[in-house]
Amino acid sequence: MEKVMFLVKKTVPAAIILFIMMIILSIFASISSNKPLTVFGFKPLTVLSNSMVPVFEAGDVIIIREIDAEDLKEGDNISFYNEEKNLITHRITSIVEKMGCQANKGKNDSQKDDKVVEKRCIRQPK
Repeated sequence: MEKVMFLVKKTVPAAIILFIMMIILSIFASISSNKPLTVFGFKPLTVLSNSMVPVFEAGDVIIIREIDAEDLKEGDNISFYNEEKNLITHRITSIVEKMGCQANKGKNDSQKDDKVVEKRCIRQPK
């Protein structure tokens, strides 16, 4: 029993340190690639504007994950990259089946975006 306790006392701290180091390396890799950190398929993001008030406010942290575009419906909140490679989070206002795209706008914006979002670009906040 003493040998088991000795191994546990040596192994658990080493595993914790290794896990922390992996997280730190992931953060640095995420920063250098200019893409959000992914942990088990989920990505935490910080909301930068008030375009989605009252759902999200600037400074809120949201968690996004990839889902099949076919599972999306009107009223869902999605995150996508625009032409300038900025990550945008908006609400789906209508589904454009023929084009395979989602029309969207910010919850607090009075006007819809002019462009539609291709299905392959979509992520959904959790």
